Amino acid sequence: MQQRFVPHMEELRKRIIFVLAFFLISLIGSLTFVNPLYHILTKTAGNVPLAVLGPGDIVSIYFMIGGICALVFTTPFLFWQVWLFVSPGLQAKERRYAARLIAPITFMFLLGISFGYFLVFPQVYHFLQRLGQQSFRFFITATEYFSFMTNIVLPFGFFFELPVVVVFLTRIGILTPGVMRKFRRFAYFGCVVLGTLISPPELISHLSVTVPLILLYELSIFLSAATYRKRQRAEAWWREDKPVARNVRRSVTNSAANAELTPQESPASTPTLTPGLSVAVPDSSTPLIDKDAARESGVSGQGANGSEPDSLDAAESVTATFDTIDTHVASVNDGIDHAQIEQEMAVFLVKHLEEGAAFERRPGIKLDVRE
Repeated sequence: MQQRFVPHMEELRKRIIFVLAFFLISLIGSLTFVNPLYHILTKTAGNVPLAVLGPGDIVSIYFMIGGICALVFTTPFLFWQVWLFVSPGLQAKERRYAARLIAPITFMFLLGISFGYFLVFPQVYHFLQRLGQQSFRFFITATEYFSFMTNIVLPFGFFFELPVVVVFLTRIGILTPGVMRKFRRFAYFGCVVLGTLISPPELISHLSVTVPLILLYELSIFLSAATYRKRQRAEAWWREDKPVARNVRRSVTNSAANAELTPQESPASTPTLTPGLSVAVPDSSTPLIDKDAARESGVSGQGANGSEPDSLDAAESVTATFDTIDTHVASVNDGIDHAQIEQEMAVFLVKHLEEGAAFERRPGIKLDVRE
């Protein structure tokens, strides 16, 4: 147990070091441009000058500005390092799917930061500024200004990750669009409360924050429904209750879990399932179809010399010694994902085995399916 735990801790340590190093590099780069960054970030303050309470505050403000920018730059890199840490524990299909979420996660985070900085923060700040000037002498330090800006803007970067999280949870079967629709009224109420709390007490301000949050939730429902339908269609491929289909499903599932998808050496010699997809069955010693399944389905094969096998054992020796299925995807323009590819492979094998497709065994060479 400890021997397995230590490598994981070493890997985690390495990823943390990478993130800290990237943050440090981003911080140094941000400090180089701290003066122009200061003027850009303080435009919202308007004509009210920001004050410092001592010489040490100047250094603190410089590092605060650099830290804010470095944090924004480092967060996408942090997501990437988290992915690299967890990906070895995932199956090949899960890794391929999760890798496609890195770009949307980064985009939605930056979109949320932009929404919070350009829309929410100016409204909240100007409202509080007007409110303070009515009764008080408005005086704000630069430290308080940047702290307030960070507390308002940064959470929106994580709020906007909701659609990506919903798609992922739907894809792995934890969440369904029906559940999200069921809790829609509570989500709307939460959006209204959140929009009311962080925006000035004006209708336009409330709507400018609440409506985007509601649209974000509706977008999550839409993406969840699309992902759920795709998942349902994929699962429908596996519902055939035939003996051969059951064994092929089991073999394909085990093969996909243990084998990487690699290009074929000679894809032209293998039959085509869909545009850009070919399949071959390599030699192995693990049976794909057992005797009972072959007996029930009446699968027949062809011996190495081209003659018909005269017993079930002979047929099994030809047709039931396959383990790993390799696929070659020359084009993905048809939008078929790898899960659907694996299911098409299963249906393909079921079809040919039930029709008594002939297999020729050649030592050291992959078995070819011949019509």
